[in-house]
Amino acid sequence: MVLPGWFASYADMVTVLMVFFILLFTMAQVDEAKFQEFLQGIQGENFGRGAGDSIFNDPSMFEYPPPPGDLSVPIPTPNIAGELPPDTPVLTQGQIAAIMASAFRTYLAPYDITDVPGQPGDIGVFVPEDASYVRIVMYDRAHFQPGQPGLLPPAIEMIDRMAPAILDYAVQGHTIVVEGHADNVPMAPGSPFVDNWGLSAARASSVVRHLVDVWSVPPDMIQATGMGEHHPTDTNDTPEGRANNRRVEIKIFTALTETTTRPVPAPPFQIPGL
Repeated sequence: MVLPGWFASYADMVTVLMVFFILLFTMAQVDEAKFQEFLQGIQGENFGRGAGDSIFNDPSMFEYPPPPGDLSVPIPTPNIAGELPPDTPVLTQGQIAAIMASAFRTYLAPYDITDVPGQPGDIGVFVPEDASYVRIVMYDRAHFQPGQPGLLPPAIEMIDRMAPAILDYAVQGHTIVVEGHADNVPMAPGSPFVDNWGLSAARASSVVRHLVDVWSVPPDMIQATGMGEHHPTDTNDTPEGRANNRRVEIKIFTALTETTTRPVPAPPFQIPGL
């Protein structure tokens, strides 16, 4: 019997459809026991641990920051009686500062981070010798309009990336202080600010207002202050030096100011890029 010419193409199509539905059927069959074993394997106590340290201690392992509330290492917090949970290691201020700095470097991984004062970068993460706080420095190159306090979109994105860590440390009882700094250039005629103190304070307030209004950082755990031009980190004799002096610093203090923790509010939205 001679089949018509179109029959070969028809048979091929039917065969492909049959294989396709068999594949769908196969994928729909899930072995519950094996699936649970798989989940335990990736979520168990040894997740992220190899022969050495946890991958969470290496910020370069992340293309983007972890999701909100997932800090690399939690800092033990006393309960209302001032007691730490059983078997809790006692951390020094230096160790707490190192944990904080590592968390912020992880969240801010997409940026050019410097930890050497005076070295160029998008943002700086510094720890003083006494480890009393971690200092995050936002330079105003792309974050503020000249002479204006409002946050530009790049500043909002940067703040939103580190806000989960700021929120988590604030509810643990770590005081947050946001300082505005300026160069020594006088205010332009018609400026709403009398001097650089007013401008620097307004910029610090813009950052604090965003963290409180958008991320629900407890208002009694965060402060805004204007430092004017009186604490320069570079010379005011060059445009580059003045640009380094125009900055906002976010200081997260390592010492606890409270012995109780607060419930962590749900973040209002996802970090940009996640």
